[in-house]
Amino acid sequence: MDKVRRKQLEKLYEAPKPVGKRKFFRNIDLRPAGMWHHLAIQFSYISRWSWAAAFGMLGVMVYLSRFNKQGMLSAVLSMMPLLVLAGISECVRSSTYGMEELEQSSRFSLKSILLARMVIVGIEDIVLAVFFAWIVGDEYGRFTGQGYFGRTMIYLFVPYLLAASGSLWIVRNFNAKENIYVCTGFILLVSGLAFCSTTNFWWIYEENYLSAWVGVAMLLGGLTFYEGRKMLYGNGGLIWS
Repeated sequence: MDKVRRKQLEKLYEAPKPVGKRKFFRNIDLRPAGMWHHLAIQFSYISRWSWAAAFGMLGVMVYLSRFNKQGMLSAVLSMMPLLVLAGISECVRSSTYGMEELEQSSRFSLKSILLARMVIVGIEDIVLAVFFAWIVGDEYGRFTGQGYFGRTMIYLFVPYLLAASGSLWIVRNFNAKENIYVCTGFILLVSGLAFCSTTNFWWIYEENYLSAWVGVAMLLGGLTFYEGRKMLYGNGGLIWS
């Protein structure tokens, strides 16, 4: 195409100058968006199924504490990885439903949205873990005569952090349409192993092995932080590496 026709086309399809742009921006009432405001917005977007799963597990523990106290440790160890499944489903909603581009053009970046959801779900899981450990630790403390709360917290977070670190790795390395199914299979495997450990390998919960549990929990905590950071930042500033 010659330069004359190109200039004619540019002139023909030239966008009109915006009218009243300054007045439009002056009339927009943008409230200051702080951290708590951002968390409050994302709190309202957490799926009701995530909250239903949390309250369902809470109900199971309350029931066991009244009618089947012997099975509380096995039940809570197998339920902790399932909390990860609810959290992962919230973190991958944007990619699952193809909303990345829309959320990237919103007031908050996609990384901040994802981080806010991870914080909200993480706080929820910690609160539940503390409650579970309090119930189980109080019951087992009656038999041992010693405080059992701290030990129970460590026992609970090992399968939880294992499921979390593995699921975050799966989210980064599998297709967005498949990762939730792979995560589900992996989390159910961790849940089953945690349940079997209390029936077939009960000796690992003796006090002699507490230092090993602490070391494993710290290692898995570091892996979870690493995988979470990789998922947030990725390569080239993208969400997924």
